[in-house]
Amino acid sequence: MTGDGVPPVDQGNRYLAPVPCDLSTSRVRGAAQDSVWQELAVLTVRAGNATVTVMLTKDELAGWIQALNECRDKMTGLLLGGNGRPG
Repeated sequence: MTGDGVPPVDQGNRYLAPVPCDLSTSRVRGAAQDSVWQELAVLTVRAGNATVTVMLTKDELAGWIQALNECRDKMTGLLLGGNGRPG
C-alpha cells in the first residue's frame, strides 16, 4: 500500500492520464507452507497503458479493502474541468 509522502501520479508524465480500465478477480492456490496450501486472491487491473496483477492473502486483501474504502470515503464525487469548474 502507498504512503502519504509520494504522489500517486507523476504529473509530468503525459502517458499517465485517466483511461478505461477493467478489474478482474479470482482465487488461486498459492505455494505450500508446512504442507498447507494457502488460498490467494488475484487482482488484475488492465488498462490501455498498463496491466498490473497482485496476489494477496486474505489478511492482505482485507487491508487493501480498508485502504480503498478510506480513499472512497474521502472523495466528494465532484469533477473539475481544466478551468477548475465542475464539468
